[in-house]
Amino acid sequence: MTFTDPAEGVTRGLAFQRLGSSFQSPGDALASAIGQMKNDPDAYPDFEQESFDRDVSYKYGPAAELQFTFTKNGTPGRTRVRVFKSDGVFYQVLLATDQAHWDESVTYYEQFLRSLELTP
Repeated sequence: MTFTDPAEGVTRGLAFQRLGSSFQSPGDALASAIGQMKNDPDAYPDFEQESFDRDVSYKYGPAAELQFTFTKNGTPGRTRVRVFKSDGVFYQVLLATDQAHWDESVTYYEQFLRSLELTP
């Protein structure tokens, strides 16, 4: 599921994705994704990791979170990704936005994480 901001002049998207169950922990799932992002310069050109926390508290239990910058089509961007596990399945919530709209975008991301309700 992906949401994009329709506002003119704003590049912002939020994605929620089921990752499956083949990982040992949220940190391992996210570490695997970091390797893929670093090795795919077309997806996130100029990838630069800012932070990686394997121990984030979240309402569904332990989670991991990554934040990084990149440049796409000459525009500086920033991304935050949280991976967590619920009922044996790993999920990812990803925010990607241009640097100019980062602060307000993080507000939307945090609200999405607080309001997310998974049903079996």
